[in-house]
Amino acid sequence: MNNLIRTSFNVIAVAVLILFCWIGMAFGGIRSAGEYSGVVVFDRWDTCYLYSSTYLMYISEKKKELLRPYVGRSIRIDATEVFQPMNPGDGLITEFNFLGDATVSERLPAVDGLKLTLTEERLAGNSLRFNVEIDNQNRFKVAILKSEIAPTVFGKKIDDDPFSPADGDSEAKITRCNFGSHCGFPRLTYGPAGQLTSDSYSVDVEQGIQQDPYMIYLAGGQKLRYNFYVRVSKGDYDLIIGYGGGVHEGRSLASNIVSFATDVRETRDLKSLGRHSLRNQA
Repeated sequence: MNNLIRTSFNVIAVAVLILFCWIGMAFGGIRSAGEYSGVVVFDRWDTCYLYSSTYLMYISEKKKELLRPYVGRSIRIDATEVFQPMNPGDGLITEFNFLGDATVSERLPAVDGLKLTLTEERLAGNSLRFNVEIDNQNRFKVAILKSEIAPTVFGKKIDDDPFSPADGDSEAKITRCNFGSHCGFPRLTYGPAGQLTSDSYSVDVEQGIQQDPYMIYLAGGQKLRYNFYVRVSKGDYDLIIGYGGGVHEGRSLASNIVSFATDVRETRDLKSLGRHSLRNQA
């Protein structure tokens, strides 16, 4: 009898676990056919993204040339074919129709009149710190959500990664990250011999500029700078900062791109490779 009860309990426990996993997948952010919005971005490896700050979508290699004329613009497309290898996770758009500029939504952060400029700063000991300047070019005060300011790091794609939606030479190493909270996570990858390894990625933001934990307030014409550090594994990278809503939402904003490299897994060993505007990539 005890064995029967124990077996029944185990079956119920497994069923409940499966149910919770299914619920998590159902509400984790399905990337299916439909409308998507974001800024058109090409990284140094020429991978194309529809970038919407915290979130992004990959544009397939066979279709990316259709979006090259719109580099740096926030656009809207109707995706007819989408591949999402893991949910939650980013997706690859393989077929789409161009709809025009992204629309403004009252539910989303206002991005008109704002400008993001990303720079790097050499510190003592050859350390490299990144700075993002938020410029309110409006004549009126604006409130900016910290949770919508998102750093994203692109890097060389790891071959044979079954969970990567990218079909080009690079992928997003740090995404779904924002200034509203600490961002750090391990990333499992497969080595050349098929071994499973773990790399650590994180973004650390210097606090104390404004005490409000959720908002940044800028008067008309005011600028504010945030300093932050990026921790990545050995390799070459591109860094970008975005502000705005999700990929299914509306208009968003993107900074220029800064390129950098590291020889070890420490920010103090980063070396700058220069920066460039999104407009200069076309």
